Amino acid sequence: MAKQELKKSLQLWQLIFFGVGTMLGAGIYVLVGKVAGASGFLAPSAFLFAALLAGFTAFSFAELSARYPKSGGVVVYVQQAFHNRKFSILVGYLILITGVVSTAAMMRGFVGYFHIFFSIPDWVIIPLVIMLLSFFCIKGIAESISLIVVITLVEIAGLLLVIFLAGGSITGAEETVSKLLPSMELKNINPIVLGAFLAFYAYIGFEDFANIAEEVKNPQQNLPIAIIASLIITTIIYIGVSVVTVLAFPIDKLAASDAPLADILVQHGSQYPLIISGISMISVLNGGIAQIIMGSRVLYGMSEDKLAPAFFYKLHPKYQTPVRTTILTSSLIAILSLFFPIVPLAEATSFVIILIFMVVNLSLIFLKKEIPKPEGVRTFPVFIPYVGLLLCGWFLSYRIYAFI
Repeated sequence: MAKQELKKSLQLWQLIFFGVGTMLGAGIYVLVGKVAGASGFLAPSAFLFAALLAGFTAFSFAELSARYPKSGGVVVYVQQAFHNRKFSILVGYLILITGVVSTAAMMRGFVGYFHIFFSIPDWVIIPLVIMLLSFFCIKGIAESISLIVVITLVEIAGLLLVIFLAGGSITGAEETVSKLLPSMELKNINPIVLGAFLAFYAYIGFEDFANIAEEVKNPQQNLPIAIIASLIITTIIYIGVSVVTVLAFPIDKLAASDAPLADILVQHGSQYPLIISGISMISVLNGGIAQIIMGSRVLYGMSEDKLAPAFFYKLHPKYQTPVRTTILTSSLIAILSLFFPIVPLAEATSFVIILIFMVVNLSLIFLKKEIPKPEGVRTFPVFIPYVGLLLCGWFLSYRIYAFI
C-alpha cells in the first residue's frame, strides 16, 4: 500500500476558530433549552460542571496530540499505550460512532430552526444539507476551515445578540441572580449532573483536533494551545448565554422549544427570531462540517494502520482528502438524523464520548510512565490524567445510577 500524505495547511488561528466553531455548533444553539429543562435555574452551573469535566481531559488531549500528531487521534494514543489491536479497533469505531451520532443530533437541531422559515419535510432537507456539507469536506480541509472561520464569527455575533437583548430585559438583579447560585444541599447535585450530562455534548469538538493533526503546521506547539484556548473561549460564551436565557424566559417553555433562542428573542421584535434562527442554522452546519471531517479522518487513519479495511485508505487525487470515508460518514449521519430525536442522540453521544475520555486519560497515564518527558513536547503534571479519569468515571456512574 503506497504511503499517502494529507496536506499540511492549518495554522494556529484557524485551529482556534475550528475548535470554538465546532463546540458552539454542537451545543448551545440547540441544547440550551434542554439543559434548562433538566437543571432549571442551575443550568449555568451545569455548563460550568461540564466544562470542568472536559477541562482535565482537554489537557490530556493537548499533551497526547503533541506527542503523536497523526491522523487517527485517540486510536493512535491507545495503540501506543496498550499495543492491543482489538482494543484500538474498538475505540476507533466508538469515536466514529460519536461523530456520526453527534452530527445527527445537530441535524435535528438544524431542522428545528429551518422549519421557522420553510415547511419542507425533514426527509428532503436533511439529505440535501448533508450532501452540501460533504462537498465542502471533500473539497479540502483548508477550504472547510475557511468556511468554519466565517461561520464561527457569525455564530458568536448571534450569541452576543442574545446576551445583549435578553440580558437587557432582566429585572431585579439581586433576586434573579440568587436563583443561579446552588446551595450546598445534596438535592441540587442531581439536576446539575443531569443537566451537565446534556451540556457536556456542547463541549464535543476539542477532541477533533487530534484527528486533523497531520494537516496542522507545527502541531507540537499549535495543537495544545488551540485545544485549551478554544475550551476557555467557549465556556465563557456558554455561561453568558445560559445565564440570560434562564432568567429571561420561562424554564418550561425553554425545555419544550425546538428553537429556544428564537423563542427568547420574539418578545424583542419580530425580526430577531428570524435573525437568530438563520444564525442558528448556520452554526449547526459549522459543527456538522467539523464532525464529518473528524469521522472521516478517524477511519482514514485506522485504515492506514491496518485497523480498518484498506478500501478506506484512499485520498482524492486532486484535493488530497479521504473521499470514501467522508461519503460513508455522511451517509450514516443522514440515516440517524431521519429516525431519532435530538435528546436521545445527544445523551448517547455524551455517554460514548465520556467512555472515550476515560480511555484517553488512561492512555496518557501509561505513556507518562513509559516516556515521562518526550523531546520537544510540552507535558503537564501527572495528576491531570488521573483527575480526568476519576471525574469521567464518577460522572458516568452517577448518570447511569440516576437513569436506573
